[in-house]
Amino acid sequence: ALSIGHIFVGSCNDDIASSILQCLMERSVEELKAEPLSRFLGLSLGLLYQGKQDQVETILETLQVLPKVLAKEISTMVVMCAYAGSGDVCKIQEMMHTCGESVDEDNAEESEAKCLATIGISLIASGESIGVAMAKRSFSHLMHYGDASIKRAVPLALGFLHASEPEVSVIDTLSKYSHDADGEIAAN
Repeated sequence: ALSIGHIFVGSCNDDIASSILQCLMERSVEELKAEPLSRFLGLSLGLLYQGKQDQVETILETLQVLPKVLAKEISTMVVMCAYAGSGDVCKIQEMMHTCGESVDEDNAEESEAKCLATIGISLIASGESIGVAMAKRSFSHLMHYGDASIKRAVPLALGFLHASEPEVSVIDTLSKYSHDADGEIAAN
């Protein structure tokens, strides 16, 4: 699925999208969660709609037939791919809203959606300088007030925000996070 997503990136190919959706619907949530590579099904859908902001609504509606937690996670991936680099403030606010939702820490599925939303903020904001500055301030707040899954995603999000565009303050921040007591924050 991931290879096909890379080959047909941005094509909005309905046949491939339906095949991936069928594959998702044929499996139970337990099956999909037990296999870590099943996340690539959602990512491949996102890649099919890379940069196609206007054409993503139909697939997002179709994803609602999946169980709620799975639909939320995959929808977040599709939206962050479709709006990557656009600087769309409304989509950034949607991602921030997802990060702000209260969730039981033990609910790993909802924590994954929050983690993806954190990374989605950086991918969407990376297109323009004001969005980058806003995202960096948001990440600072998320590191102070966010739950563990968000804090673990912030170093990755900062890296995506400044891919091939290093900034000394971000390098210092990432260096500080690399010595964090939480092993996952340090690894990310």
